[in-house]
Amino acid sequence: MNNLRRKIVVLGAVILMGIGIIAMLPEAKNKAIYAIGKNINKISADKAYVKKAKEEVKLVKKIVLRNVKDQYVVLKKGSTKSVKLSITPPDASNRKLSWSSSNDKVAVVSEKGVVLGKNSGTAKITAATRDGSNKKIVFNVEVIPTTSQVYRDGFYYHGITKNLKKRMEGKSYQENSYISYGDLRYVRVKHYNYAGKVKTGELIVNKKIAKDMVEIFYQLYRKKYPIQKMVLIDEYKGNDIASMKANNTSAFNYRVIEGSSSLSNHAYGMAIDINPKINPYVSKGGRNISPSNGRVYAMRNIKKCKGKYKGNMIQKGDFIYRLFKKHGFKWGGDWNSIKDYQHFEKVVH
Repeated sequence: MNNLRRKIVVLGAVILMGIGIIAMLPEAKNKAIYAIGKNINKISADKAYVKKAKEEVKLVKKIVLRNVKDQYVVLKKGSTKSVKLSITPPDASNRKLSWSSSNDKVAVVSEKGVVLGKNSGTAKITAATRDGSNKKIVFNVEVIPTTSQVYRDGFYYHGITKNLKKRMEGKSYQENSYISYGDLRYVRVKHYNYAGKVKTGELIVNKKIAKDMVEIFYQLYRKKYPIQKMVLIDEYKGNDIASMKANNTSAFNYRVIEGSSSLSNHAYGMAIDINPKINPYVSKGGRNISPSNGRVYAMRNIKKCKGKYKGNMIQKGDFIYRLFKKHGFKWGGDWNSIKDYQHFEKVVH
């Protein structure tokens, strides 16, 4: 007998069994009915029973669970937001999901996937299938202060919180008479890295340019402009050289201009360095290059440069140059005595 064919006769009932098919026909007493695979049309039996089988056979369809692209839930404390999921097929046998939060103190989630922000912080929201397929999707959730200024989902800024002060104290921030925590803003954005993956970036800037930053980086994000890394310079203990060598994009850092005793515009939060390794600081006719591991990118002619990421070098007139200029920034690559290709700064009176 063909391996795909199953003949099952149960006292007073016939069960049609195939791959994913189960049907009960109580009236079919001692009838020999055959089921071949999923194709019910190949069932050999009395026409009446075939018709009955067609009415009662149901395919057990499992859920295919998909995340909505770039899903990252950001909401203010006390507000709610529905998590977006794609559940297919529409006629799945069991479309119900189980929802849970990794940190109920930060955020909780209802059985319908509505997230409530409780306190500032991050949590993970998990949506799991209940049809036995054991599939799940995990979302990152960030609850932000109620004072946050949100430009777009994933692009916002707010004042310096107690937790941020702990990260910055004695590193990027030093006690001084020129700039206070109240003058600064924490900026959160999304960006593409060199592998083409969406990442979350963070900056500390002066409150005067915080809005500029979210607007600029939103446009860079839409353009899929690559930023290799963007974390607070405090992750490098305020060491500018270490941050540059890691090609980390950063802004505020209370420090002096390299080779002088004058405060840098970074000390006021009015400057930002973009992908510093591939956009190095060059002085003394090319004898001084910082960071040192960016030496190959001191050659700004793309045809002559041998750097792997030469296509990402900032050039006069390119997209990022025009974008910063539109917002009133000056580029260090336009300077005469030195060239600071990574550097954009703004003077606000």
